Amino acid sequence: MVRTGLRGKSSARMVDLVKRLGLAGLGVVFDFWHRHRVLLLVLTLTTALGAVLGAAFPYTLRLVIDGVKQAVIREKLTVYIVILAGIGLLRGVAEAVLPLIRGRTNELFAWEVRSRIFREILHRGYRFTSRFPSGDVMERLDHDMMELSWFACSGIFRFLAAGLL
Repeated sequence: MVRTGLRGKSSARMVDLVKRLGLAGLGVVFDFWHRHRVLLLVLTLTTALGAVLGAAFPYTLRLVIDGVKQAVIREKLTVYIVILAGIGLLRGVAEAVLPLIRGRTNELFAWEVRSRIFREILHRGYRFTSRFPSGDVMERLDHDMMELSWFACSGIFRFLAAGLL
């Protein structure tokens, strides 16, 4: 008989293992950010900077358009255009760098939690692997880690960026 996925007692045992590892709830996320405070600070500041640049670009563009409509002095209009170009360049860099940093942090989080789980599984011995087929464990771990690692970084900082706008 082929088993597909964890059900019944096996699922309850896996949930018990997750709780014993301290991975239930948001504790694992808080623990990760506690260990990586510098990365948390960098991501918070770059997210805030990206949000400010995203809001500043339309405002500066409005100044340029209003300046053209009202026939503002050329020198002042040129300054607005240079500022607009600078903000646009910085905004482009921020929009490229922020997803990269978030993605790397998602992967770092997933790697650390997977390592923690595998370390615990190795200490469990052969009885654990007889109870839980390795395919079931890998499937469950892969599915859950994808969602949790996205939430641990990208989900939090996208929410922060939306709140800052």
